[in-house]
Amino acid sequence: MKHLTMVLLVSLAGVPAIAQKTILDGNNLDDNCRYARQLDNGVKISDAEFGKATFCEGYIRGVLDEIWMQTNLPDEIGVKNVGRSTICADAISNEQTTKVVIKYLQDHPEKLHLTANYLIRLSLQEAFPCKSP
Repeated sequence: MKHLTMVLLVSLAGVPAIAQKTILDGNNLDDNCRYARQLDNGVKISDAEFGKATFCEGYIRGVLDEIWMQTNLPDEIGVKNVGRSTICADAISNEQTTKVVIKYLQDHPEKLHLTANYLIRLSLQEAFPCKSP
C-alpha cells in the first residue's frame, strides 16, 4: 500500500505545472493557425497538424460565440446583457472568421504578444464594426 501511495504522489507531482499554463497568446494562436492556412491552400498536412488547424478554428469560433453571448444573452434567464458589442458579425461563417483572424495576425506581428482572445476581438472589430444608429 505504501508503494501505491508513493507512485500516485510521484505521478501527480507534475499536474499543477500543467494546469498553470499561461493564457494563449497571439504567437501560439498564429503557430496553430499556420496549419489552417496551409489546409486552406490545399497543402497536405499530417494528422497532428490537422489537429492544430482545427484547434485554431475552434478557438476562434469559441471567442466569437463568447462575443455573441455577451451581447445577446436573454433577459428571461435573469442575466442582463453584459454590454453592447462593437463587433457585428452575426452571420459570418467559421471559415470567413478564421480567414479574417489569420490575416490580422499576419498583418500585425508586433501584437502577437497580446492574448489570443484580445487579438481575435481586435481583428473582428476591424473587419465587422457596428455602424452607429
